[in-house]
Amino acid sequence: VELPRTTGPGLSTDAGTHPVDTTPTLPGDLTTPPETTPPTQQPPAMECSLAITRAPRRNARFTVNGQGFDDTVVVQVGGTVQVVRAVTPTSLEAQTDRAGEVVLVRGEERVSCGRLELF
Repeated sequence: VELPRTTGPGLSTDAGTHPVDTTPTLPGDLTTPPETTPPTQQPPAMECSLAITRAPRRNARFTVNGQGFDDTVVVQVGGTVQVVRAVTPTSLEAQTDRAGEVVLVRGEERVSCGRLELF
């Protein structure tokens, strides 16, 4: 049976014969771990549905209900960016002059909400 080394480079024993690490430290070595900042909380994944699927052709305003909405959400209808009038975490109101698939985009996330028709 081989006993663990208690003396030698970087090791010595204290008065109670317990191994003590005596490895020299270099200037600037940290003796305590650096403080870490907590990870930024990601917004919840977006989910959406159209409150109405038909809107008047002139100044067509429509509401999207769901979750995960914030000021960075972009609304597209038929592939074209639309004007967002109001945003809450669970709904947004937008205005369009076209029909088509309503898609919400936030960074790399894309969610389809349904198709909007104009009359």
